[in-house]
Amino acid sequence: MTAVHHTIPDEEVAATAAPAGRTSGPPALDRDRRMEAARKAVRRGKRNRTLTVRGLQVLLVVVILGSWEIMSRTGVLHDANLFYGRPSGVVQFLYDERSHLWTNAWATIYAAFLGFAIGAGSGVVVGLLFGRWPLLERTFDPVMNVLASLPRLALAPLFLLWFGISDMSKVLLAVSIVFFVVLFNTIAGVRSVDSELRTVASLLGASPRQVFLKVVLPGAVPVVFAGLRLALMFSMLGVVGSEMIAARTGLGLDVVTYGQNLQPNGVFAVLAILAVVAAVFSAVLRAIETRLLRWMPEQH
Repeated sequence: MTAVHHTIPDEEVAATAAPAGRTSGPPALDRDRRMEAARKAVRRGKRNRTLTVRGLQVLLVVVILGSWEIMSRTGVLHDANLFYGRPSGVVQFLYDERSHLWTNAWATIYAAFLGFAIGAGSGVVVGLLFGRWPLLERTFDPVMNVLASLPRLALAPLFLLWFGISDMSKVLLAVSIVFFVVLFNTIAGVRSVDSELRTVASLLGASPRQVFLKVVLPGAVPVVFAGLRLALMFSMLGVVGSEMIAARTGLGLDVVTYGQNLQPNGVFAVLAILAVVAAVFSAVLRAIETRLLRWMPEQH
């Protein structure tokens, strides 16, 4: 009997090894490729959405400033030079008074940043202590609530009386505002951490100190940074408000001076500087927050 051997064509072997619609290779490698492609698609979509939002924001600003310029030039805004100003006039004012504005801007930025740093640092520390030892929080809670309810700008004359017309009065007024904003947000951030996570960490053998440092502290970061961004704005407001009441230098003093002299372009120039400074500080805080929250899953 003669054995019959059939030769299978190479094409049939390839078709059998790699069914239609699939690529050859180890399943794990194929899965990794698909996951990487999906991640790239998500990042690309997120980047496109971000560019779209930025474009719409720029368009909105251009429309507002363009409308303002046109209305001031065509007479829709009567006596624009005395009451409303115009964007081109603001830009010209920033250029003409750049030396004076830079000097006063630095005085305001220095006081606001120093007040923010002291107030935020102490607020975070005290808030974490209160979160670590609830009995301590309950002891000081009535006093903190009473102090936090006091209107800070109403206390500005007292700070000026105690510390004189100096940077110290502006800084301490900013500290008194920032401290309580950061304090209450830090306490809220500590409380917002899921109690089940603490329990699981304890059951796995973590000490109370490790639970606080490894679970509670990282979990409180988003709420704490939300408070920091808010406190930054209040620090600027506190310093500028103090300068508007009494100061030797500062953008708050300029706002009062330009307003009394019917120079709306000057007032808007000062406001533009404050807006840029606040945006830069906020962006720095957001970048720090993003770096600290790298462990969290990306939100889309």
